[in-house]
Amino acid sequence: MTQSWFYKRLGNGLGTKILRTWLVYSPTKGAAYCFCCLLFARADGHNSALTSSQGFTKWKNIERMDAHENAPSHRACFADWKELERNLRTNSAIDIEVQSVYATEKQKWRYVLSRISHCIKFLATQNLPLRGHRENQCEDVGNIGNFLGLMKLVANFDPIIKDHMTRVSGKSGLDVLSGV
Repeated sequence: MTQSWFYKRLGNGLGTKILRTWLVYSPTKGAAYCFCCLLFARADGHNSALTSSQGFTKWKNIERMDAHENAPSHRACFADWKELERNLRTNSAIDIEVQSVYATEKQKWRYVLSRISHCIKFLATQNLPLRGHRENQCEDVGNIGNFLGLMKLVANFDPIIKDHMTRVSGKSGLDVLSGV
């Protein structure tokens, strides 16, 4: 395989050469592959040696590369590949939105867990018990304990912890650590 096979010469009379970005070569297998067709091939699409697991190795039949390049299935795969590339570059793919929501949730839960662990660490350094007489957050139960009392104090100044405390306080069977 020569380097000239990675370029397509246009028939415009000027001899313009265009790089075949879709063509990849495996030195270990000694074969060429169509990158976009391997990624986006459809079952009903055009099958060629460039899309098989063995790859293209018959260098005497190099005109098959042009035939593959002009096949409708290759053009569709190439368009899909370039669209994905553009979406990833502009951060407009669906995955980016899902990852953004996931990152926001992850950051929120790390924040909540950090505050909870700091409260526990504070009580432990003061050698104070976490529990009170009751395990729920109701105001009328008397002593709710040092941990829940400290968490309620933090919630007065921290809107994220306040949101977490109100979300878990109304659900039976849940405590301040629920959802963490």
